[in-house]
Amino acid sequence: MGSTGARPGVVSRLQNAPAGARRIDHVGVVVRDVDAASRWWTHRLGLALVHVADVLDGTIRLAYLDLGDTTIQLVQPLRNGAISEWLDLHGEGLHHICFLVDDVTRTLDALDDQGRRFTYLGGRGADVCFIDEAPCGVLVELTEASDPAWTPGGSTPVAVVEPERARAS
Repeated sequence: MGSTGARPGVVSRLQNAPAGARRIDHVGVVVRDVDAASRWWTHRLGLALVHVADVLDGTIRLAYLDLGDTTIQLVQPLRNGAISEWLDLHGEGLHHICFLVDDVTRTLDALDDQGRRFTYLGGRGADVCFIDEAPCGVLVELTEASDPAWTPGGSTPVAVVEPERARAS
């Protein structure tokens, strides 16, 4: 088995794919309350909460739970927008699967997305982009690697400060 734990031959097919997907980076789950949801994942399944951040100008709150070779990303809308609309329509649950790629722009070019892209700085400081397709009703996100400390399984749990307390100090 390779370092990813994949069956022999699987890694080479992923690495040689035209779009260059290397592995699943994280699975995004939309929730109404990051704090309540993260307690379930940490207390019931023993996952480590490694990072919480408000991103996209405070529109959403992201919480990352370490699962060894991948991450669960909890996504909570803080204001009206695409994520709150998704939550209202679909309820809590699976939102997207994110693939690690070497270069988001090059991967989008290989996917022939006709320039329909919105690339931005994601919750862990890496360039990310949702593609303009949702196979089987699941959104697909692409991300580049961020700081090596953020590779799944390589990060250290952090003390999470309540957002209200953080703003008050």
